[in-house]
Amino acid sequence: MNVDITNYGDESKENIPVRVELNGSQVGVTEINLSAKTTETITFDIKTKLLDINKGRIVVEDLPVSFDNEFFWSLNKLSTVSVSVISEYKKSVFDALFDDNQLFNYNYYSFGNIDYQNINYSDLLIVNGLTEISTSLLSSIRSRLSDGGFVLVIGGESTGVSSQVRQFLSQYGFTEVNINEKVLVEKRSFDNPFMEGVFENIPKNLDVPWVKPKLRWRPAEPVITLNNGMTLFGRAEIQKPLYFLSTSLEDSITNIHNHGLFLPMLYKTAFYSSNAMQNLYYKIEETDEGISFDWQTERDDIIKLSNDENVIIPEVRYSAKSVSIFLPLEAEIGPGHYKVISGEDIIRVLALNLGGDESNLEQITSDSLKVFYPDQEILTDPDMAKVRATIDRMDYGQDIWQWFLIGSLIFLLIEIILIRMI
Repeated sequence: MNVDITNYGDESKENIPVRVELNGSQVGVTEINLSAKTTETITFDIKTKLLDINKGRIVVEDLPVSFDNEFFWSLNKLSTVSVSVISEYKKSVFDALFDDNQLFNYNYYSFGNIDYQNINYSDLLIVNGLTEISTSLLSSIRSRLSDGGFVLVIGGESTGVSSQVRQFLSQYGFTEVNINEKVLVEKRSFDNPFMEGVFENIPKNLDVPWVKPKLRWRPAEPVITLNNGMTLFGRAEIQKPLYFLSTSLEDSITNIHNHGLFLPMLYKTAFYSSNAMQNLYYKIEETDEGISFDWQTERDDIIKLSNDENVIIPEVRYSAKSVSIFLPLEAEIGPGHYKVISGEDIIRVLALNLGGDESNLEQITSDSLKVFYPDQEILTDPDMAKVRATIDRMDYGQDIWQWFLIGSLIFLLIEIILIRMI
């Protein structure tokens, strides 16, 4: 486990004790020296056996500061990722990736023997070598995409492709090309955020896969590109989890399926398609879009959050295999571990923390306040009489009764003069 610790102060700190706790027991301890305005990363090797649900805590003893010295994290048992592959060839490639792997629930189908009920409930549907597409399969793909289900389409031979497949590909900007020279994958693709954590460092003499491109397209999110600027792998549309690998897996067309890049590329796609990619922690102010995780339950089940002191009933949205919960803003949720409870069962534990800005004790300047609140009056004068007058004006408004009194006296004087003139 890597822990980043930042010194926001103007003075260096030495021998700061830092400890890591797991399920109530200390599993790591160290001391750290921090220069002013710097961040250090420390690594803890946790060898303790994990449970199905694990509560963790990082504690920094930063005297005399006695608040915000805890950071909560959790680790729940990984759920398997359901992967369905529809293909007529290269079964051994997919078997090597997903078969006999405890992380995946894997099913392989030929185009003429598809279990549509099963593929509709899979986390990731891979369609390999798309040359012919039935109305049922096309309908299933579109239904999955509308429900937020992930689909990876791997290209087939451009020759012999049906008109229905051509129409399907054309709506995502695919056009046919015929490049018979080998084009290498661009090395910068390995730095794409999609591939984060795959490689610790990328050597300059890295052996990259090659492709003889047969399809050209402009994806919404390119992930792996070629040296000629063409996209090999990426997301087709921003709002839909549809990915394309724009090459067939024929040995004469590419060697990517025999390259070390292929495994993490498909594993990443599979894990992103499932909520098995769990966060160790969540920042409370960044949970507006909900917290999602795999869970199949009856829609009338009430899901609750509990930190053993308070019980919160969040808003819940269901999909086929997952649940998204939304924290109620009025609940004033604080940092800590929260059990997610359905009926009598504890589904998992969420670790909620305040944002990093809460740890920054620097005072904001008056000029910055004027930028943040351009339409408000900013008081920088410590004159208490002026402060009190400003607060009174905000509470009671501007006193203008004196002007009404003066106006009344003037009108009274005019009336007296007019009467005497008469």
